Amino acid sequence: MITTSKPATISMLNELIQLAADAIQLYGKAIARIDEATARADFESFMSDHGRHVAELTQVVFDLGGQAKVASREPTGAVLDVMTALRDASTTQAAIEAMRTTVGRTARTYERAAELRLPQAASRVVTRNLDDARRHLATIEHHLARAGGPTTQDLGYEGADIEITELDEAVLIELEEVSSEPA
Repeated sequence: MITTSKPATISMLNELIQLAADAIQLYGKAIARIDEATARADFESFMSDHGRHVAELTQVVFDLGGQAKVASREPTGAVLDVMTALRDASTTQAAIEAMRTTVGRTARTYERAAELRLPQAASRVVTRNLDDARRHLATIEHHLARAGGPTTQDLGYEGADIEITELDEAVLIELEEVSSEPA
């Protein structure tokens, strides 16, 4: 388990704030494309969870003496890809499938963060948000299975094994570098 310095912890928490803000934006787009009431209600609940994630992570950053990142509204990289897929989604199933990628990425990012030795308050928030991300992914898989679409298991990969993006990799490298510095 890697022990992180305060600056590395704050940096990682700020990346999680951006990830949650991106998720809020993506869920809003997905909800507009979903006709099925149960899936829409689940996505609205997930969007609310991510709002809580932003608030709680921001509070932990402040408690650690850091400056919370103002989340960017401009989509880039993987977020832009999902937004494009959502814009092109013509069915509920297509919108849910588009969200599976971002939810898997979120779960994997939180899994990596949970593996770090963090201050207690940060660890508690990261663990709770990881539980939410896993629940979101399981619910999305349920909706896809119910609709007869392929699940991550059908496609030959688990949600936790979704490819790490360049941003995630850069954050992990930074964490490893900063955590090896004296605190």
